[in-house]
Amino acid sequence: MIALAALGTGLAAAAEDRGLDARLGGGVAFPVGAAGDRFKPGWQATAGASFAFGGRLALRLDYSHGRHKVIGQSLAPGFARGRQQLQHLDLDLRLTLDPGGQALFYVLAGPSLVRRRVEITDVAGYQPAQAPCDPWLMVCEAAGAPLQRVVGSRGGTDAGLNAGVGVDVPLTGSLRFFVESRWLLVHGRDYRLPGTAPRRSTAVYLPLTFGLRF
Repeated sequence: MIALAALGTGLAAAAEDRGLDARLGGGVAFPVGAAGDRFKPGWQATAGASFAFGGRLALRLDYSHGRHKVIGQSLAPGFARGRQQLQHLDLDLRLTLDPGGQALFYVLAGPSLVRRRVEITDVAGYQPAQAPCDPWLMVCEAAGAPLQRVVGSRGGTDAGLNAGVGVDVPLTGSLRFFVESRWLLVHGRDYRLPGTAPRRSTAVYLPLTFGLRF
């Protein structure tokens, strides 16, 4: 047991010497713009790791998972009930502004791979005579479509971009507490009804994350 503990301590020290660290966190993600008209703010959890090279730069990989409830009035006609599952993988370059300070302020940016899945569980007051078409809810049916074609789960994976700012402060040893705010842009797909102009499901989210880096 003593040997295993010593080995674990040695591996952690070696990882720190090489500039490796990990992070776990959670918080809230705010949909804004068109997405904010369809979804309520929701929770998110995130985990990631980074590799530092030099005093200021680091390459970081993060995975985040969250959920948002559908705003009922967002799908006309009818009052929709449902939720969105949002997952994204972010590969960022992080720049620490003052690597010698106690509180480390940083900026980061990079590409994202985003998976969105929207589940419509019910539409109260649905009227088949009107066409339910909303790109952000991933449903687009012609007038006369039965309710069974509106409810259900639909998803897609799209490219995105993200940028953010954050700060972390020391707690004890190599353990640090961080607060981070990001801007996440998801490039959406086109949805259209016959005879109408296409609308694209591009969306913006603002995740706010609190967590630990170690």
